[in-house]
Amino acid sequence: MWPSLRSQMFHADAVTHGGQRVEIGENEYVSVDMTIGPEDPRPFVELASYLGQDRLPWRCSFILEGGGRAGMAFKEIGASFLSIFPANRDLQRAFAMLRSAREKDNHISVKLRASFATWAPVGQSRKLRRRASTLSQRVEGWGNCKTARIAGDPLDGVMSSVPGLALASTGNPALALLGDALPMLPWNHTVSPWEQGSVLFRLPNGAIWPYDPSGGSKRPLVIDIFVAPPGSGKSVMANTINIGLCLSPAVLDGRGAKLPLIGKVDIGSSAEGFVRLIQEALGPERRHEAIYTTMQFAPGYEFNVFDLQVGCEQPLPLEKAFLQNFLALLTLPPEESTPFEGMAQMIGLVVDEAYRLCTDVPGASPKRYRRGVEEMVDAAIAKHRIELHAEDPLWRDVVTALCNVREYRLAEIAQRHAVPVLEDLISAARSEQVMDMFANLKIALTAEQASQLFERYIYDAIRKFPTLNSPTKLDFGPARIIVLDLQEVAPTGSAASNRQTEMMYLLGRHILARNFFLKPDYLRYVPLPVRSYHARRFQEIYETVKRLDYDEWHRTLGSPQVRAQAELDARGRKHNIQLGFSSQRLSDMGDALISQSTGRFVLRAGDEKGRKR
Repeated sequence: MWPSLRSQMFHADAVTHGGQRVEIGENEYVSVDMTIGPEDPRPFVELASYLGQDRLPWRCSFILEGGGRAGMAFKEIGASFLSIFPANRDLQRAFAMLRSAREKDNHISVKLRASFATWAPVGQSRKLRRRASTLSQRVEGWGNCKTARIAGDPLDGVMSSVPGLALASTGNPALALLGDALPMLPWNHTVSPWEQGSVLFRLPNGAIWPYDPSGGSKRPLVIDIFVAPPGSGKSVMANTINIGLCLSPAVLDGRGAKLPLIGKVDIGSSAEGFVRLIQEALGPERRHEAIYTTMQFAPGYEFNVFDLQVGCEQPLPLEKAFLQNFLALLTLPPEESTPFEGMAQMIGLVVDEAYRLCTDVPGASPKRYRRGVEEMVDAAIAKHRIELHAEDPLWRDVVTALCNVREYRLAEIAQRHAVPVLEDLISAARSEQVMDMFANLKIALTAEQASQLFERYIYDAIRKFPTLNSPTKLDFGPARIIVLDLQEVAPTGSAASNRQTEMMYLLGRHILARNFFLKPDYLRYVPLPVRSYHARRFQEIYETVKRLDYDEWHRTLGSPQVRAQAELDARGRKHNIQLGFSSQRLSDMGDALISQSTGRFVLRAGDEKGRKR
């Protein structure tokens, strides 16, 4: 015959040592029984999380039995007879509460018993005592229970913690409402909605929790917010997710693996390690695809916000919306947050006029081409034998000619000299079209005409930020991961410093994510000669995983323009872009971003108010 089950299960002798320890095979065991149930019944996952952090081995068994009230009838009668003692009056009130719950809400009372056990290798009694003490403390802290580490029979106590072994238990039976007892049972635990992911988090109980940073089908819109006081690991978390995004299956297409497009507006060097890690993984030949740079107002860092997509003469809709936001912020007093009346309409018209004046139309003044400014462009003109106007060559003609010979990269470099810069807005604001429409518009606060105030602020910006008044030289080339550190150009303290910081956040967003929002629908705004080139480009960018992160988002608290741009980006699910925002308090995010966020990482709360929120 087959051997009996008991001979298969119990293949080693049990040796009792004193009144607590039981030696079975290679381990010694100690039991912990729950003698009084919790005052505040808590879910089992809370107990498992605390014990998981302690990293000690343990097991438990719960037994629920019917007829709880009938089984406790004798105790109820005894408590009534001996009600002169305070402890019995507490029992009377407890029985009365159970009776009321049964009569009013039809709750069922059951008998609940719970037994726990932990173990350690034979000969390590000190470790076993420490583990038993920790287990007892954790169980008692689980809703304020009472425990006992001594049972009448140590072996019976240890075996009571084995689920399904026997319905007899050394644990003291407690009378509990079924609705309170069920959540205490180990029938559920926290799991990830993803079966696999490139980021592996660890639950407090030690379990692995996979996370897919690309979102996948479970999170089509990815807007993450990271909230914690300084030094709590927000930047580490954001870098981990960015690394996971680089390693996720979302970067694979029919042509193989390709880095996602990641841009981060950083304050400090918290993301420099992330970029270096990616550079080392790419190797010398592809090191240029990940760049970390510190923004400065110095030669070599020139960036013109009026740059266009190669071959275009007018900005795309989203590019024009950014220009209007940026110039509205540029023409605001540091203490104000709302643009002057009529200024937004004037800015829109001035931008259109500035681009028109840079084209070859009657009354315009297009930019003249000069040799020696861009040597690579000069070499391409000679190589392809491009013929320009002998007396009056234009940069716009150079752009068109290079596009015709498919030198789109050089055409982009040449186009930087064909578009307006900040100082060209002065001429545009003085044009007849703008003056006729806004000649009578006066600013009540300063008693100036709108055009005069606009010119004054533009001149001031040119003086403060000379790198914004020159053709672009801050060129990241084919880089796909770019971290822009604004530490040196984003001061804090005064109103003027805060305004400069807001401008740099908006500028950083444009530098990093200007091409993130391209999609095939915008082809109708592109001139026909370069439409086929941009069709492939727009489609590739649209299908690529893109992510834009902002560090220290609380610095934009007083700037509706910056926040309006971010909220506009957050609503653009059709652009297939992920957004991440890090700040010290949840209130720094704003209600709009909080309501739209689909990933909320709260690493720590600074105070009680923050915890409640």
